[in-house]
Amino acid sequence: MENIYSPMDIHVFSASRQPSRPDRHPCTINNGGCSHLCLISPKKPFFACACPTGVKLLNKTTCAKGVEQLLLLARRRDIRKISLDMPDHTDVVLPLNEIKHAIAIDYDPVEDQVYWTDDEVRAIKRAYLDGTGEEVVIRTGVYHPDGIAVDWIARNLYWTDTGTDRIEVARLNGTSRRVLISDDLDEPRAIALDPAAGQMYWSDWGKVPKIEVANLDGSSRQLVDEKQNIPHLFGFSLLGDYIYWTDWQRRSIERVNKHNGTGQKSHCRSTPRSDGAQGLSVCSITQVPIRVPTTMGDAVTFVCTRPTKECHHDIKRMSLETNHRIRPIPIKGVKTALAIDFHIADDRIYWTDGDLKRISRAFLNGSALEPIVQYGLTYPEGIAVDWVAKNIYWIDTGMKRRIEVARLDGSSRRVIIWKDLESPRALAVNPPDGYIYWTDWSTQKLERAALDGTMRETIRTEIGQVHGLTIDYGEKRLYWTSLDQKVIASSDLNGQDMVRVITDQVPQPMGLTLYHDFIFWADWQRQTIERANKSSGTNRTTIQSSIDNVRDILVFHSSRQSGINSCKDNNGECSHLCLAHPVNHSSGTTHHCACPTHFRLNMDNKTCSAPKTFLLFSQKNTISRLVINNDDFDPGHSRGKNMVIKKAAANGTLVSTVVTNQNGEHRPFDIAVDPYSRVLYWTCAKKNTINITGLNGTPVGVIVEGDHYVPRYIVLNPLGGHMYWTDMGSHPSIIRASMDGTARIKLFDSELDRPGPLAIDIEGNKLYWADSRLNRIECSDLSGGNRKNLVDQDVSNPRGMAIFGNFLYWIDKQQHVISRVEKTTGKNRSFIQGRLESLSDLLVARDLVSEDLNHPCAKNKGECSHICVPDNAGKARCSCPLDLMLKLDDKTCADPPTCSPEQFTCESGELHCIPTVWRCDGTNECADGSDEKGCPICHTHDEFKCDIDHCISIKHVCDGEAQCLDHTDESNCDPHSETTTNCKDDHCPATEAKSSPSKVVATWTIVIVVGLLAIVLVFVFVFACRRRTPRIIYEDRSDMSQLKPLNSLPTGETTLNTLSSHGGKSHETGLSSVSMPMYDRNHVTGASSSSSTVTQYPKETLNPPPSPVTDRSVYAGAYSGYSSNSPSTVRSYRPYKLRIHNIPPPPTTPCSTDVCEESEPYCTKKYYHQSISELYSYDPYPPLPTPYFSDDMSGPPSPPSTERSFFNPYPPPPSPVAESSDC
Repeated sequence: MENIYSPMDIHVFSASRQPSRPDRHPCTINNGGCSHLCLISPKKPFFACACPTGVKLLNKTTCAKGVEQLLLLARRRDIRKISLDMPDHTDVVLPLNEIKHAIAIDYDPVEDQVYWTDDEVRAIKRAYLDGTGEEVVIRTGVYHPDGIAVDWIARNLYWTDTGTDRIEVARLNGTSRRVLISDDLDEPRAIALDPAAGQMYWSDWGKVPKIEVANLDGSSRQLVDEKQNIPHLFGFSLLGDYIYWTDWQRRSIERVNKHNGTGQKSHCRSTPRSDGAQGLSVCSITQVPIRVPTTMGDAVTFVCTRPTKECHHDIKRMSLETNHRIRPIPIKGVKTALAIDFHIADDRIYWTDGDLKRISRAFLNGSALEPIVQYGLTYPEGIAVDWVAKNIYWIDTGMKRRIEVARLDGSSRRVIIWKDLESPRALAVNPPDGYIYWTDWSTQKLERAALDGTMRETIRTEIGQVHGLTIDYGEKRLYWTSLDQKVIASSDLNGQDMVRVITDQVPQPMGLTLYHDFIFWADWQRQTIERANKSSGTNRTTIQSSIDNVRDILVFHSSRQSGINSCKDNNGECSHLCLAHPVNHSSGTTHHCACPTHFRLNMDNKTCSAPKTFLLFSQKNTISRLVINNDDFDPGHSRGKNMVIKKAAANGTLVSTVVTNQNGEHRPFDIAVDPYSRVLYWTCAKKNTINITGLNGTPVGVIVEGDHYVPRYIVLNPLGGHMYWTDMGSHPSIIRASMDGTARIKLFDSELDRPGPLAIDIEGNKLYWADSRLNRIECSDLSGGNRKNLVDQDVSNPRGMAIFGNFLYWIDKQQHVISRVEKTTGKNRSFIQGRLESLSDLLVARDLVSEDLNHPCAKNKGECSHICVPDNAGKARCSCPLDLMLKLDDKTCADPPTCSPEQFTCESGELHCIPTVWRCDGTNECADGSDEKGCPICHTHDEFKCDIDHCISIKHVCDGEAQCLDHTDESNCDPHSETTTNCKDDHCPATEAKSSPSKVVATWTIVIVVGLLAIVLVFVFVFACRRRTPRIIYEDRSDMSQLKPLNSLPTGETTLNTLSSHGGKSHETGLSSVSMPMYDRNHVTGASSSSSTVTQYPKETLNPPPSPVTDRSVYAGAYSGYSSNSPSTVRSYRPYKLRIHNIPPPPTTPCSTDVCEESEPYCTKKYYHQSISELYSYDPYPPLPTPYFSDDMSGPPSPPSTERSFFNPYPPPPSPVAESSDC
């Protein structure tokens, strides 16, 4: 046989291989009489009966019906069963699915089902012992269920949860869930039951490890033994008179007497850990008795609860109809619950939390927990539910001191009362009559108002410090508790007919509620909950004692929320809030519709519209809206501390991240939005860059970076196409640039210490900035002129500024206020909002109007792929970030081409390629200065480089005189050397040996003779050329980029106010005057250096070419209203083709002599008979750089049109002069 690869086994299929011999095989007849397995044996009787794994053989032929004593083992990924009936203790894996991290396990012998907890999926599951019928029993509200136990008699399931620190119970199918114990539980873990005795046992991993016992209803709780030495409990079970548990640290199984804690014994110590499991030291074990008791023993009662009361750290409830046992409501995360109310129709409770500064709600069973108001609260205390209109009212007793209303889900939030509130505390609502009632601790008054905050009046005075307030809707009376007067009193709803109901033994009454004929109250000092007759105070009874920190109580019953008003049906046809009117309301109507704070009620009196223009200010975790001419603000959403930039809808919803920061690479400092291009400008304090990101989160790129820039605050002028930022480099400054980062102008660099937030007034043509160290606010026009101090008093720590109408607004973080002054004069200073903690920023928001759609970038970003900037003609100009270039279509950005071998590549910046001759010339052409790094570059054959980066002639090395400042040219010299440098071999530059004097003389003779011959030939050639006047054809030159522009700036910036338009000093105020180094062309052209400081041209030139400063990018005169976005400043690369023309010579000058003035660079005859290269030696214009080439260009591309680019490379000829004048 062929083509058989890697055979593993082989058999012959034949009957002869398995002969049938009944006489010799007793198992062939009736299975040998065995109930399960018949196994052949070589010894008499030649067979033996056997049972399945773990099942005991009762006699020689019959097996037990099953395992009588079973040990269940929960490993991490599987569950195993081990029979205790057999000595081998072989484990069998249950065929179960979806086990992620099994922790605890138990068994129901009635249904033959196993129950286990899974810590990873946070659920409790069950299945039959054979692995079938797997299902989830408890899924919600389970965090870390580390212990489980089955009550096979009452058919209940108990479990511990270390995530909530509770012990809970439910039916075996997961229904009727209930919290049994939640107090004084540190880390409850394993749990086991003794249903016949009505007891449960559990272990606690807290600071003091212990084992406790209680009745199955949670009562009669006590320690088993206070002196147990239990390092690390995990698995836990009962068997006979002993408690068994697994120990994590000892890796053993321990036991102790369940009655008195004696007889501790260790089994299976140092059990090895198995693969994938956590061994016996981390598994849960349970012993399952198969024989179920037929008697139940002592009956265990249970309670159903309705009333709710609140404690300091949680919310609990107890029954008023049975034994008043307290049960906690399983709500996670309650910190300091202060006040509580309910909505009977939804079966929900609502409460305020002072520590979390939020209002939350949940169903009465603790499910569906959600915060409904979580922003803009300082200390929410009183709370009341309008069950008819489905609104909720609350009091904020913190620094804001206000009464607000919202829908039950927290939407449509509105402030109704904020004036003349000193210390409001208790709150009650009466929807049928249309009133709210509240107390004030400072004024000790009882006040009321309509549900919209109008018709406010004081109905009772001198009531003391009232903490609890409730209404008897049937009898129409008010009840309150007074802490300082130590009474419980009552009056009618108008504050009249006051009665002191309870006057003795109420040292500190807190919460108060009412049910039928009784009032209920909690006393903080007595630690009791009591009740008494609501009219006479008789029949006083203590319901609960030894219960501390009770702040508020209420009765959860439908009788407490009866009565209706006109808002019941369809919310009164209101889109947001329906507020019922009192019967005697002046309008004569039953209700009216109201809007959230800052929203406006439309003409239909039913719907609302959002505000069009408003201020936004941010605090540490909140963004709030402030509408001018409105005394209130509306808090928004939180931002977090993740160093990201987020956005949200105006109502705080739809929060999403615009700029992510997964690896901590960014540290956003300030942001500014371009609403037309729909992009976000932001500064990064970590990389010192200005970045652009689309509002949809798409990165656009970096437009400003480099060692010279440290941008911080930024504002935009999208109508003019400019951006302004404060720069905190070596000298703090304020810089203006085009919105693509080009055409940068330093407006101010003097009298600045820490320039802070910026604000721009486009209509008023003003720029505002604050200085947090100089403590003043200044302004100027948008070009940097007319600088002046606007505010120079009490400006301690400004963080944000904005222009709104005729006023300048700013926030003061140190004084916690928002202030404003007149934007032109700085007068009429006033405080808009105070007592605002952690203020951080301020801006104005307004809707776009129809005129804004005419912006050139408003439609599809001007068809630009990356950056759209409006030019001075009102058209869109496309541009690119620093790492890209504009393609031929003037719309799309692409990667820049590679620099040619004759060019130097800048490391970064907007100018990528420069001529190699510009390298190490002492002036920074690259924005990052990389062309001047590692300079100078010394010629290896005839120059020596000093250690301090200086070049000297090689002849001066070791000549006995130091030319290097660090004397490195004279160090390590060898006086006995035969070379010209007399240096040691390890220090010598490459040079030849000394030549004899005769050879030196001969060499110089040859040089002189050749030089004289060359001079004669040159004169002959010049004379011959001057005798002729041929037509010259100008050729295209590709090496013009080797010349360098005049007045080049080291960093690519143009500093304003260097010169005026007439060459004199600037007449504008407030502009910095920075002298820039002039470029000396002598080393390139050999021209005379006696040139003007303005243009670098000779002073006596009769007809000089146009000055380079006419280019707007280097314009130094006064601001004339131009846009900086001229073609010369665009970061683009357009192809430029130099055309060839036949240029006739100009008319012959009537000069009487061929000798020209010394200061005149253009002699007529020399000019027209020079070579092209000689002509360019006197070119006053910067030449074109070497062309770029790209795959998508049909011809040789042009250089970037920056301030270094000029399109006419030819200087004009001089004009003819009169006969009497010289050349």
